[in-house]
Amino acid sequence: ISHFLPITLEFELPTDYPAKAHPEFRLWSNWLPQVVLKKTTRMLRNQWCKDSGPVLFMAIDQLNQDIEILFGMKTPLVFNEDQYFLKDLFLQFDETATKKIFENQTFTCEICRNIKRGSNCTQLLECGHVFCTDCLKEYFCACIEQGYVNHVACPEPGCARTKQSQPPELSDQEVKSLVGSDLFERLSKLRRQKILESNPNTLICPRSSCQALISHDADSLMAICQDCKFAFCVDCKHSWHGKYTECSTGSLTREIALSYQEAEGFERKEFEVKYGKMNLQRVLSQIELDELFEQYMIEQQVKPCPYCETPIARESGCNKMVCTICKTKFCFRCAFVLSDSKPYDHYGLKSSGCYAKLFEG
Repeated sequence: ISHFLPITLEFELPTDYPAKAHPEFRLWSNWLPQVVLKKTTRMLRNQWCKDSGPVLFMAIDQLNQDIEILFGMKTPLVFNEDQYFLKDLFLQFDETATKKIFENQTFTCEICRNIKRGSNCTQLLECGHVFCTDCLKEYFCACIEQGYVNHVACPEPGCARTKQSQPPELSDQEVKSLVGSDLFERLSKLRRQKILESNPNTLICPRSSCQALISHDADSLMAICQDCKFAFCVDCKHSWHGKYTECSTGSLTREIALSYQEAEGFERKEFEVKYGKMNLQRVLSQIELDELFEQYMIEQQVKPCPYCETPIARESGCNKMVCTICKTKFCFRCAFVLSDSKPYDHYGLKSSGCYAKLFEG
């Protein structure tokens, strides 16, 4: 720790101090035993008896210089089992004091290059780089919304672990405090999806209340979730139906899920028996997410790259866009793929629907 819990010294000077009377000392602390405080107070009072003169500065200096000896403390501090509450007190005070000092300093944000007070900045715990909170929040939110999971890390270009190419990982609490619960949940899902894509032997538990990652034997059709103990078929995601019983799900398409949504009574039960209630609800949830994302893209003037479908936003400038992922040049108005050598010809042809509309929204 860098900051010590405070010890308060109160003193009162009599009218005949320092010639005939000593100062009255009182020590206060929320962690030191009273017997130690009283012993130290007597020691400070006896200082006047030795010198019979001004001793106030000397007493304060002695407290500052000899604090370890006066209070019988050892370095490093070691806490017994019945003193764990003291450990928490020290750590909490050190954290609060460190935060206060940080908030009163000024820093240059590594993203916008503006000078900001520490109270408007965030320092990443693992690497110590400092960014203004608004920039860091906007950066992380954009990465999560566009699906760039690996970019949710320290934005400083030179930041990386020793002998590694990847920047230090951020704690879940750091990210969640910046982006909020909804985007953090999306980030968690994207990370899980990435694990699944990178390892074909990893599955997600089909139970919506669990969703744990499962490592299974590639030669087995049955998988068992270690968290909830649910045994299920790897192919159809239903509860395990035996090796020699065929899966009954068939091909669960978007159209089937929408038909299930409109069905009622017995017809609805038939869908659930054949395809599985959770499977149907999972497809419907995905359909809803896709529709919300499409609506968001329309409202925020975001359009997909015609080649790789990466969402691209146009904030200002002309309609000639360049995809940041695949470098395809295209027209933001009509999604026409432009020529690499003469991208502006599209806006000069009278036969084009975008004729003379290079800057038109």
